[in-house]
Amino acid sequence: GNLNLMRQMYLAAGLFKDARMTPGLIGGRDAMRMATIDGARALGLDHLTGSLEPGKQADLVIFDVGHPEWATFIDPVQALVWSVTSASIAETWVAGEPLFQNGSITTIPDEEVLREEARGRAEAIFLRAGLDRDVMQRGARIYE
Repeated sequence: GNLNLMRQMYLAAGLFKDARMTPGLIGGRDAMRMATIDGARALGLDHLTGSLEPGKQADLVIFDVGHPEWATFIDPVQALVWSVTSASIAETWVAGEPLFQNGSITTIPDEEVLREEARGRAEAIFLRAGLDRDVMQRGARIYE
């Protein structure tokens, strides 16, 4: 539910192994294939996306493999599935256009303004739900 493709690959590769008690059931490469070309095929979009080929959408994520979470892995696919997080994403491109570079979203002029608006909307929803401000502030401190 959080739209984090790396987390979904980790879960696909790990949960079935645990549930079936079969370590080789879904490996890192299988999980990556499920997240890319097989996922596109399941949606009926494999003619447009899911693999890097001429004529398809040029959607890709570029990772900083110098980031510490990549340090202990020889196989980049295994690293991507089992330990990498969004912390090491350097750039993202969709349809050949950069959307994230240098730590910022390129399509939003002022991310802080957007974040502030989101905080305000979240607070309004919280208050409309009948929850008081003290409870909300105590809950926010838990995550600091």
